[in-house]
Amino acid sequence: MMPAIIVESATLHRDRRRAVRRLVAPLLPQPPNIIVEQVGVIRNAYTIGVLPNGRRPSSYLNPEEVLVPTRVPNILMNYYESWKQGGKADEYYLDRAYMHIHLAAGSLPQQIFSLHCDPSLHPSSGHFQYKRGPHVHVEGAKPNVSHAHISLCLMDQNLGGADLPTLTLSFGQAVKMIADELLPCWERT
Repeated sequence: MMPAIIVESATLHRDRRRAVRRLVAPLLPQPPNIIVEQVGVIRNAYTIGVLPNGRRPSSYLNPEEVLVPTRVPNILMNYYESWKQGGKADEYYLDRAYMHIHLAAGSLPQQIFSLHCDPSLHPSSGHFQYKRGPHVHVEGAKPNVSHAHISLCLMDQNLGGADLPTLTLSFGQAVKMIADELLPCWERT
């Protein structure tokens, strides 16, 4: 069984916000107009998300509702990490890191692409090898393939994340790929 990605609560609270800010920076206008804060309050969990600067975290009950502008007009981004209380009182393990890309066309933004990671998934879970590390989902295709998990780290024995720095690096490379390969496509539309 692969070990969970665990950090001490002091490290999580002190360092992770800055790391998340760097992680999403390639997608954002410069200078970025965001904050990274705790979103929602759930017992035994700590969820941090990227929010528009000036918005209060308390105005969001669900971290997936938070959308921030990217550097491309009409393309919005959502990013959050859900951490759960570990076996010890002063530790958390990463349950999920999720990024969603939305097209702002019409009255409701439409989700068109997702980058997910479910590092605490149990090896016996369906699709473990595809979901544990960074993987993408494509929305809007015909036929619908939005539930397919397209892994980005299949050749890596740790599936992109033996520990938090390694997972942040592999997830960050996927964010850079989105910025370099997908954002220019959406800019042209």
